[in-house]
Amino acid sequence: RPKWTAQLSAEYKSQPVIGEAYLTLRADANYRSAHPGTAYNAATFQTNGRLPESWVINSALSLEDLSVGGAELRLTAWVKNLFDEDGARYVLVQPFSSAAVYERARTYGVDLTIEF
Repeated sequence: RPKWTAQLSAEYKSQPVIGEAYLTLRADANYRSAHPGTAYNAATFQTNGRLPESWVINSALSLEDLSVGGAELRLTAWVKNLFDEDGARYVLVQPFSSAAVYERARTYGVDLTIEF
């Protein structure tokens, strides 16, 4: 397990851009310090399975409080793992085998939320 982990977030809300609707820009950064990537206790395997520090950045841009026909809409475009960090999250190193779980690839999408 990493000795240090951290999460930083920032959010900006604009003035109204369409009627009362405004833009929101959000970014999240997740940090993990370098750490042994294996649960196997032998010192040799702890050294060989060491994972470097990493940052994973996520972001979203939303148009919020858009009134359409009596309903409130929020349209959000988002990206997870913005810089496509592809390092290992966990490594299992044993005397005769090894395996790894990697960071999820960059994903992106659009969400539409309607409240009426």
